[in-house]
Amino acid sequence: MFYSSVKNKKENSCQIINYTDPSENRISRIFAVIDQLQNSRKAQILILIFLGLALYLFTLHYPFVFDGRVLVLNNPIVKQAESYIDLLDVDDFVPKYLPKVHDPDTVTSFVMRPVAYATFTLNYFFGGNNPVGYRLVNILIHVCNSVMLYLLILNVLRQRAKDLAGRSLTAVPFFAAALFLVHPLQTESVTYIVQRFTSLGTFFYLGTLLLYLKSTTLETPRIRFIAYIVSIFMLLLGLLTKEFVVTAPFSILLIELLLLKNKLRYSLIRLIPHFVVILLIPLQLYIISQDLSGEASTVRSLMTASHQNGYSTIDYGITQLRVILSYLRLFIMPYNQNFFPEYQLFDSVINQEIILSIMIWVIFISASVVILRSKNRTVFDDLVVFAVFWFLLLIMPSSSVIALPDLMAEHRTYLPSIAFCTGITAHFYSLKLKLAPQWSSRFVLLACLPLLLFSVLTVQRNLVYSSRFSLWSDTALKSPGRARPLVALGNYYKRKGNLDKAVESFEKAIFLRPDYIETYLSLGKLYQDNGKSQKAIELYESFLESNEPSRRVLTNLALAYSSKDLKYKALGALDEALKIAPADVRLNLLAAETLMDVGMFDVASYHISRANELDKNNHLVDYSKEIKIFTEYCERARLEVKPFPGEVTS
Repeated sequence: MFYSSVKNKKENSCQIINYTDPSENRISRIFAVIDQLQNSRKAQILILIFLGLALYLFTLHYPFVFDGRVLVLNNPIVKQAESYIDLLDVDDFVPKYLPKVHDPDTVTSFVMRPVAYATFTLNYFFGGNNPVGYRLVNILIHVCNSVMLYLLILNVLRQRAKDLAGRSLTAVPFFAAALFLVHPLQTESVTYIVQRFTSLGTFFYLGTLLLYLKSTTLETPRIRFIAYIVSIFMLLLGLLTKEFVVTAPFSILLIELLLLKNKLRYSLIRLIPHFVVILLIPLQLYIISQDLSGEASTVRSLMTASHQNGYSTIDYGITQLRVILSYLRLFIMPYNQNFFPEYQLFDSVINQEIILSIMIWVIFISASVVILRSKNRTVFDDLVVFAVFWFLLLIMPSSSVIALPDLMAEHRTYLPSIAFCTGITAHFYSLKLKLAPQWSSRFVLLACLPLLLFSVLTVQRNLVYSSRFSLWSDTALKSPGRARPLVALGNYYKRKGNLDKAVESFEKAIFLRPDYIETYLSLGKLYQDNGKSQKAIELYESFLESNEPSRRVLTNLALAYSSKDLKYKALGALDEALKIAPADVRLNLLAAETLMDVGMFDVASYHISRANELDKNNHLVDYSKEIKIFTEYCERARLEVKPFPGEVTS
């Protein structure tokens, strides 16, 4: 009886043990998989690729937004291969193409970034204006950047392997690359098609760094030499993609000194070709400044003031001290993202927020110096210190004294975010090493939660780009004091036929910013298209009364005058426009047409001849048929009608 009772108790005990074992085994298997993934390079790269595609592929059919239409879809320079051949002679390129795009900044952008534009041209040749091809390329570039960041950090840790004492080489590279990949701040550089400038520039930037490091570790001297030469070539391509790549040699120098602990003299000698190559940027700026000869170009405005925004480079630089902290806040807590942030301008360092910003950066740098002087620091401590200085270096091109059109823009964080992701991951991994072994895998599982949260936020942010209306309504709501979102909304309503809403948006934009020319052009065109030429005339005249003369406004004013049969006023407006752009073929033809309407055929003939000469050197738009019709009509009219005695308008 006693034996039977003991036996039953043992069986019940075994049953209880068997009941709890599967759950514990499942948890153990999960942690075992995590441990395996921490040491599997191929698996980690596949996870990065899968994550990137999952977060962005659903955006393939989203339309072009904002200046994607100006710089890509409606840019005649991008749509022909001949532009790149003509670019070999910049002195001829600028006067040849400027009359067609009318905007010096568009010409400057093409001359400075032909490699990025070449990718847009290839997209156009293979897919026309379909956004799918453009977006797919952007997504693949972003995924490649994540993989290259992974390989870059892994390469550094391999060279410091003796300091790792058997610890995982791939954990920090993987989580840094994954954080960079899924962070919602990257959406503007990936989903906004035109910001391929930023993501592709980062691709060449990381490629330069990775190949340079490979050139010191590969097996044979021949392969090392090839990697070294290709790193210089990648740097050149990057400089012709976006100007921030100019800091790449300095990034290599930081890696050599802070992470690899090489001697300064040795590193500088190896980097001489790289430093020589970056002289291309100031050379390009000088050539463009000379060729634009007085135009209000981006180049000239860089060192004076930022376009029509009305702030000096000093004010811009002071404000950036605060902007950089806003970027850091977005890295840590990416909420309230905004396509056009509305940011306060600071004009003095004697300000509570600016002083606080300076103090925070002094603390960061002081802490980094303290860590550097520590004798017991690990390679992960070195990575944290390196990330602080690397972030400051990478943010300098957009957040220094070079005044850019906007005080703050999310795509400017794309390249600096690689430093942030590296530093924050290295810091938390060093904390993980202090934990007991049984908690180590659980810490890694906990680290996946921010990746999951950021992935959800990235999907949500991408949905904002699903239509022009969703993007601009979101932006107008978050930046109620900015005119540009309202102009974009007005144009959207205009295309949809909701004229009342369009006029309301345009009028709000004019109230907020009376000097913003795009508002007047859009609203005036709406009035003209709907038979309200008098309102268009009043609008254009109000702009010219309080702003500098504009060729575009004067041209539209002339057309509005003509529609009201005010031909002589139209001639006066065209005369002013021709003083600004005498080499504009279309302007000369408009002047000829108006002159013929009032019987001034001799003067009209002059403008037709002038247009014909200009058109011979114009390869973007063919006006030959229009010129031929005007010539024949003018010749017949001169024989039939006595020329009207009037002043020459050119």
